[in-house]
This record gives sequence, C-alpha cells and structure tokens, in this order.
Amino acid sequence: SAKCAACLPGFSLEDGKCVENKCRCDHGVGSRGAECAAPDVRKCASCDEGYYVSDLECKLKVCVCEAGEGATAKECIQHGALVCGKCKDGFSKLATLCLPNE
Repeated sequence: SAKCAACLPGFSLEDGKCVENKCRCDHGVGSRGAECAAPDVRKCASCDEGYYVSDLECKLKVCVCEAGEGATAKECIQHGALVCGKCKDGFSKLATLCLPNE
C-alpha cells in the first residue's frame, strides 16, 4: 500500500499514514483537525459544565460574593459573576446574593 510522505494541515504522519490531529483537554473536549496544530497538544474546543475556556484550557468557573464565598463550577453561571455559594455568619442567601439577617 502507498505511504504518505507529508500531510495536510490538521493531520500528522503516523506509520506512513495521515491521521487527524487530536488535542488533549482536561475538563472538556479537545480541538481536532486544523484547529489542533499537533497531536497531544493541550487545546480545548469546549468545556464541561462548570468550566470555561481560558488560554486554550478549561478552567473552573469561580464567582464572587461580597458577604460570603463565591459559587464555583455548575453553581457559577459565568466566571467572575456575582453569585454567592455560602454566606458569612449574620447573612442569609436570597437567590444568588447574601443579605444581612434582620
């Protein structure tokens, strides 16, 4: 059978055959083909729920909260948003915020 000498962008030579590049990605789906420069490179195409793409990797979403701890992962709608996960003593959670107890 014929062997390849070179491959199109998005493919790499493996045992004389052109194979589609598949990037690695923790907590998501790796890029493939032309979106992936070489096999085993870390580059995410999309992320699992609770994560967002930043610098080609999937990072945990972390929200902020003025009167407690910011929500993380699935509880955090968008990274950096104002969504409380846990409230400080003297505060109670109402929807996504921590409000002072009356």
